[in-house]
Amino acid sequence: MYSYNNSRNLIKLHSKEGHCPSALLNNIDGNATNFDTFATEITQAKHVFSFIGIAETNVDSELKDLYRIPGYIAEYNDKFPDKAKGTGVGLYIQDSFAYTRLEKLNTCTANLESVFVSITNMDKPLTVGVLYRPPSGSDKDALNEFEDLVTKLPDKNVLLLGDFNFNLFDKNANQFENILYNYNLIPMISLATHEKPGCAPSLIDNIMTNSTDNIVASGLLESRVSHHLPIFCILDCSAPSLEPEPPKPRYDYCESNINAFLQDLEPITNKAFSYDEHSFKDFVSEIKALIEKNFLVESESFNKFKRNMISNPWITPGLIASVKKKKFYYTQWKKSIDKSNLLGDMALYIVYSNFRRKLKHLIRSAKKLYYSRKFSKVSGNMKQTWTLINELRGRVKTSIKAAFKVDGKLVKDKREISNGFNMFFSSIASKLNAKLYSSRPVRDGASSKCDQNYKQYFNKRVVNSIFLNCCDIEEIEKTVKSFQGDKASDISILVLKKIVPCISKHLAGFINSFMESGIFPSILKKEKSTDCDSALIPLL
Repeated sequence: MYSYNNSRNLIKLHSKEGHCPSALLNNIDGNATNFDTFATEITQAKHVFSFIGIAETNVDSELKDLYRIPGYIAEYNDKFPDKAKGTGVGLYIQDSFAYTRLEKLNTCTANLESVFVSITNMDKPLTVGVLYRPPSGSDKDALNEFEDLVTKLPDKNVLLLGDFNFNLFDKNANQFENILYNYNLIPMISLATHEKPGCAPSLIDNIMTNSTDNIVASGLLESRVSHHLPIFCILDCSAPSLEPEPPKPRYDYCESNINAFLQDLEPITNKAFSYDEHSFKDFVSEIKALIEKNFLVESESFNKFKRNMISNPWITPGLIASVKKKKFYYTQWKKSIDKSNLLGDMALYIVYSNFRRKLKHLIRSAKKLYYSRKFSKVSGNMKQTWTLINELRGRVKTSIKAAFKVDGKLVKDKREISNGFNMFFSSIASKLNAKLYSSRPVRDGASSKCDQNYKQYFNKRVVNSIFLNCCDIEEIEKTVKSFQGDKASDISILVLKKIVPCISKHLAGFINSFMESGIFPSILKKEKSTDCDSALIPLL
């Protein structure tokens, strides 16, 4: 059995640069009563598990967004109809993974419940599932349904996290074990996972895989959300990098900075440009340098504090300290258990049990107080109030995973993905043309006549609309004044409106030159433009 500190060291020891997949499972005996406590407990690990499975959620899938873990996407299966307790499974997938939900493997009967996904942005797809066998169901039917389920699983790279309610310490579990070994599913846990005062410890929770060469380590964690101990494993296979993206630059558009910027802009306003692509690159670079000089805020000033990425904002250091204190009381009681006294020192157990109950109440109160204060701050602002409501409902944007298959090969580089999409869409016309038979050539005389008289086939309105006139200063200034909102890209609208009179002459010259020559500046063709580049795109 590992403490959270020991498990963290174990994961660091075996992980390849921290990118080895890891999984955690816990039967939390009801989301409504224990999920917040569970979310607080796992912050001690200071490790981002790739997958977190929970059993006995006692909630339907449409309520999954009420139970969020920052940095994860949840997949739940519906609980058994008309059953309030002892049902429901959920799986949390770390948001660097791309996956598909496997409906053919998802089941919910009186004997077996499961939810499965296939992780797709790895070198080899990994099938991950969470299972729960309600003890109130039929053992025989559960075994039949479980065997039918495992026959549909891939032969390799399968990870099963489950509370099977078959005690592997008991000889009555032989039939269950036979099914496991017949289909090459190897249990990773061999210690008791369920402990209840007055009852013999049992091994009913487990993690199983049919790729034993991928197993690095597994074990139990010293944590007590319910009578079930959390179990975890580490796998030796590739996983997406969890390195956070570098923070975006921030800018301070205060009045004094704007005035300083306008003063530094005067030499560029009076400078003569040849209005070609090379001059445009110099023009953009000089403005960008002035923006960085006058508005950029040093990253150290806004990046001093970094919260544990799986920690909810209402989880305070005081709560973390209380969790550690609860663990101390639990350890003291466990040490008092021996063969002559299976219940241990009841006085120590009462101290532990009372503190656990108080801690659960404190966690709920901390969450309620945190959101009550946030609602008070946005009182009267409907937009921010609904943003906060949607946050509570779990309606938040999730980032798109940078992983696609291009020509049958898994590609993770964003530029390669972008080029793959460009090649696909830009080749549609040529591929369609290639399927056509030869077309009748146009006679030279007819072509010349057509070139001279093509306008006669257009309506008057069309003729007047398809030809472009030269851009002038007034048109540019009018376009910028029509901009709405707080920002255009990452540049303040206020700044754009103040500087456009200074640069509109040059912008008009560049636009007219590029339209006449048919050139689009290569500096604006970047996959990821800078703030200044992005701000100029609408003007061009």
